[in-house]
Amino acid sequence: MSSSASRFIIYMSTEKKIHVYKVIPEKLKLEVDNLDLSKIMRNKAIKLVCLLIQKGMQNNHDLSSYIPLPTKYLEKIFNKEYHTDFFNSLKKHDIIECNEAYKHGSIFKRGFSKGYRINQELLNGKFVSTSYQDNKLNDDQDGYIKLSRTYFYQSHYSTSTKSLPDTSHTSSTHPGSIIASTHQTTTSSIMHIPTRLFAKHLILDDLSSLFYDEVKIWEATEAKISVISTRLFKTDDEVQRNYFEVINHTNGLTYHTTKEKAIEWSKNNGVTLIQDDKFFYIDDLDRYVLLKKRNMLLNYKWYMAKLNKNIFYANRNITNNRLDHNLTSLNKDTMKIIKKGNDLIEIDMKNCQFAIHAYWMKQEGLCIHDDVLRYYDMCANGILYDELAEKLNITREEAKQVMMELAFSSEKYYTPNKKLFKEHFPNVVAHIDGFKKEMKNSILFSIELQQLESEIFIDNLYPNIKELGLFCLTKHDSLFVKRADEDRVIELIRAYFNYLELECVLDVEGRLVSICSGDEVPENKHCCVLDARIQDETGKTVEDESERHLEPEREECHTFSEPKNKPDWWQSLDYFKQNYGNDCAKEMYEGQIMFIGKF
Repeated sequence: MSSSASRFIIYMSTEKKIHVYKVIPEKLKLEVDNLDLSKIMRNKAIKLVCLLIQKGMQNNHDLSSYIPLPTKYLEKIFNKEYHTDFFNSLKKHDIIECNEAYKHGSIFKRGFSKGYRINQELLNGKFVSTSYQDNKLNDDQDGYIKLSRTYFYQSHYSTSTKSLPDTSHTSSTHPGSIIASTHQTTTSSIMHIPTRLFAKHLILDDLSSLFYDEVKIWEATEAKISVISTRLFKTDDEVQRNYFEVINHTNGLTYHTTKEKAIEWSKNNGVTLIQDDKFFYIDDLDRYVLLKKRNMLLNYKWYMAKLNKNIFYANRNITNNRLDHNLTSLNKDTMKIIKKGNDLIEIDMKNCQFAIHAYWMKQEGLCIHDDVLRYYDMCANGILYDELAEKLNITREEAKQVMMELAFSSEKYYTPNKKLFKEHFPNVVAHIDGFKKEMKNSILFSIELQQLESEIFIDNLYPNIKELGLFCLTKHDSLFVKRADEDRVIELIRAYFNYLELECVLDVEGRLVSICSGDEVPENKHCCVLDARIQDETGKTVEDESERHLEPEREECHTFSEPKNKPDWWQSLDYFKQNYGNDCAKEMYEGQIMFIGKF
């Protein structure tokens, strides 16, 4: 499929409203369209079902779980009388389903809101385009992405004496410039371009210019679906967290609990506690495997329908300032196909957020401590996980888990891994826990690192690359550029990181490129660093979050006889053919037999 068209059906502005274009299952659209609703109520109904699909896709691509939607949230999105008009009509006609369970919280115990989901029978079939009218997100800057540039090594680290280099300012305009700027100055190889915005169409143009090989993307998705099995998930005592939010498919509730209580509840009800990456479920394990396969198939249909319909989007995440667009939520296998089909390369910063944290500590003068210096060297050389695995006598994956626990857990929460890490790096742990304690919210540490990552890649590197007229798309700590532009982009990155004195290692399709603060940077007008003096708020809309993808090993598929005693959730081969097509039906059907377990 080629998407070379210049049109984008994401927003069409009216005086005070915009048309928001989405894709939803055809059966669902027909059911909503057949309701006896006014045009305004129909808009709200479509917006709600799109919201449930969007949140489900963000939440581990799980459209089978009930999505908790607090009353105050619904009142904010719609109005205080939402339940008396379109909302009740959707429930009455079984278009959306509610678990009808909620609990008031207190300072001593968390509560939970009612949960909603799309009627599962309406998710089958193809996805089609739909739209609804909504209020403008930003009246004066519609069609632009805001930049928020603070030079974090100054704003966060008071001990830093680093300042902008001396420049002689010369006023200049940029006729037809791709970036909204006021003037530019040059000194040596550094160009400063103060800018508050850049046009959203820069991202949409690049997305539209790509070739998306639908056949190969489907083959990769089908292979991924076929190998999903029970062995991919940690269960019961294997679960690595002691406190988490769990999605209970048995009773339809989502709530926070401890590992011990979740296992006890699961055993009492004949089901299993399941860890799927960062998500936790209570369900029959074999049934969860089938749901996982189905949800991955729905996710494929969803994002391919958006690409086929030329529905592209680009918005900054209000929490961490990351730039979200159609490709940021795709898994590695799909991205590999898109890269190969468009001669793109990926430039990735190894152990990025921890390299930024090590840089942060160095700016505060903490490398006088031996453990901090060792930590800095490991991060700057891109070998943090490998060295940590050897030092702690664990696997590389376990080393990554240690660092995730260190970044995301509360300063009061000490796992065995965190205790082991602290024995080797006491001052590193003290710095992280000290920040969390000062901010009075442990999650703000990881958000801080993501915001700093965004400032480097989105607020500085991306506009500089686009100023050169090059193709570029970002994905968190990665840049996707044309293979022919590799040298120019790395030269630009080296100039910018050298200016920051930020040391790291870039992974360029498996080729490692070391960036050291003492590197010589060629005198070249293309090496540029954007000015730091403009600071802005970020945008307000979040379309998609990053996908947490599976990376299973392929296993052989065999043909098995159908069991005599089938559980309630068992589906026939004809059912899978009817709902998911012949290509996928056999694998999904045999998945039931292959992992039927006690049934």
